[in-house]
Amino acid sequence: MGSGLLGVAAAIAVMALVGIYFTQFYTPYHPGMSETLCKSVGGNWNNCSSRCIGEPPGTICTLECVPQCECGGIAGFSCPTGYYCKTSGSHPDELGRCIAEARPGCFTALNCVPRERSKVECISGTCVYSPV
Repeated sequence: MGSGLLGVAAAIAVMALVGIYFTQFYTPYHPGMSETLCKSVGGNWNNCSSRCIGEPPGTICTLECVPQCECGGIAGFSCPTGYYCKTSGSHPDELGRCIAEARPGCFTALNCVPRERSKVECISGTCVYSPV
């Protein structure tokens, strides 16, 4: 009975680490993308795409459907203007996903590069750093 609880605790710890990974490192589906926009330039809209498309081989991935515009691949799917095709670069015919190109400024503090011993805020589209 004790080992069963230990197994559950270990599973919860792994799920927490995976959640931390995706919060900090995963490039999410861009909310500005739509099926219409994707298909208008020859992209492949997939309502149940993998969250790991375009991530490096071996990336820990959750099993869930993510609606996103897929690009690249042997079919040569395209991304709309203002987006780029994110692939891991591990294969020339690899399928990727369309990600919004970086724009100056920020929407939230999560868009700002963290600095040591600094608090960061996104104020009026600008990353503002203050000592802590």
